[in-house]
Amino acid sequence: MEGTSDKGPQTATDRDRPSAKARTRGKKKPIKRPKAKKETQPENATVVGPADGPGDPAELERQQKLDEHFVPQHHRRLRVLVLKDSGPYPRGCFWEEIGTDLHHDVKLRSIEDPGEFFIKELLQYQVLIVNWDAINGDPSFGSDSALRWSEHRHPEVRWWVSKGGILIVEGQARLSVPTQAAYDALLGPGQVRVSGPSDPSQAGIEEKRVGERCRVTRRVCPDTPLWPFMGKDIGSEQRTRTFREMFPGAGGRLLLPLGPRDLSVRGSGWNMLYRGWFKPWVPRPLGRWRLRWVTLVETADREWYELPHATMVAARYCKGAVFATTMVLSNINDEDLGFIDAILGYHGRPLELPEPTKISGIVQTHLREVINLVVAVAFGLGLAIGPPGLLKWGPELEQKYSGFMPFLQWLLGLVLLGAILALVYLVLWLRRRLIEMFGL
Repeated sequence: MEGTSDKGPQTATDRDRPSAKARTRGKKKPIKRPKAKKETQPENATVVGPADGPGDPAELERQQKLDEHFVPQHHRRLRVLVLKDSGPYPRGCFWEEIGTDLHHDVKLRSIEDPGEFFIKELLQYQVLIVNWDAINGDPSFGSDSALRWSEHRHPEVRWWVSKGGILIVEGQARLSVPTQAAYDALLGPGQVRVSGPSDPSQAGIEEKRVGERCRVTRRVCPDTPLWPFMGKDIGSEQRTRTFREMFPGAGGRLLLPLGPRDLSVRGSGWNMLYRGWFKPWVPRPLGRWRLRWVTLVETADREWYELPHATMVAARYCKGAVFATTMVLSNINDEDLGFIDAILGYHGRPLELPEPTKISGIVQTHLREVINLVVAVAFGLGLAIGPPGLLKWGPELEQKYSGFMPFLQWLLGLVLLGAILALVYLVLWLRRRLIEMFGL
């Protein structure tokens, strides 16, 4: 039939109902809004989730003490590369554990790692730490190859520091006596001078110039990472690492007990913090460049008549900084781990490190030149003027020996010059004797 559709007859209600197009014609289309991106967590934040189980009570108590004494540092999470032993029997390296406690990414590797060239991999990290005794030259632990590598590659390491890196050299020693060659290899010849044995005539391990407590000096600047630690002691007396922890595996068989303290260490544990110290500044050799070092940490447990000795020195270098120490930093007490985090906090902030005083800076850089200038002036005056006031010439002698007067003046000038040089070297000799006497 006409007027009918295939869908059947329409009722009045169906005729009055608007169509779908008519219903949407008067409505506004919804505005499409971009989805909000999921907030990402900042890099310096640390998320610690609940453990699967109750955990070790001793570890929980240790973490609680660490949190109580921890000084928060407002710096981002850093990538730390640690140079460990390269031999088949590596010594203990505890920086992974410390990095976990301080929420930094730590990787251990040796020089002979065939995976990637060391300097190339170093470019991916902000901090380089040389593990204790890793470059002390001991062939049994592969430190001899690391020492030769440091002598050859220290210009590249210095270049990396100049671009903003932080270099930390832990204590490098042989039989608890600091190794001068190790610091010269990585820092450059003559940059720092380390102490020797207390008695060079005695063989065996050093037992006197070691200790468990140090103190942060008051040279640190306000509102800097080390400011909360100014004047405070840091120690290792609570840390008793076993002999197997210090020399795991077959490494302990390579060492002979060479003294009473060595025997006690093997029985009760190793808790030494520093082994030796840095000597006071001396005139640098001619033509040798030196960083402007400043003492950050010094001994705090020596005898009353001894002056404090420097156990950590630091220096700026372009955009980076260098920290050299005779301490085993990884052996520090748990409650003092914030000190290590404060050192890492100087990354990107090297200008906040203190500088030497004016007198100390002159001693480090210009004392030898000043001595040479004084000697040259005295030599010139002695030859040009002569010492007429030293001898009383009578009129008869002056008339009789008038032809020899210039010669005598030159001769007495040379004698005066020799006396001045002898006095200078006598003062330097007395200074060396006093340094050895007081263990400076």
